[in-house]
Amino acid sequence: MSPETLAIARDAALVLLVLEAIPIIALLVFAAYYVSKGLGEFHPKASSGLRTARMTVQDASNTAKQAVVTGRQPIIRLASTAEGVRAGLVRYLRRR
Repeated sequence: MSPETLAIARDAALVLLVLEAIPIIALLVFAAYYVSKGLGEFHPKASSGLRTARMTVQDASNTAKQAVVTGRQPIIRLASTAEGVRAGLVRYLRRR
């Protein structure tokens, strides 16, 4: 085959590919249009549900933080008391 024949075959293949791509792109644009139109109608309904879910998650987060703080306080008191006793003993033993 000559280079000219290959160039013509290449050009014809590109034209066929473009002709195939046009309806596919048109379908994608059509689908994207109707999806965005549907989401526009769905958004007001969803935002109230999302707001409720966000508030519920925030309440759960606050409750968990409070539980952690409440559970941690006795451990901190014990650790600080033990550290104070240790520091006192070290100081007492150094003076001897």
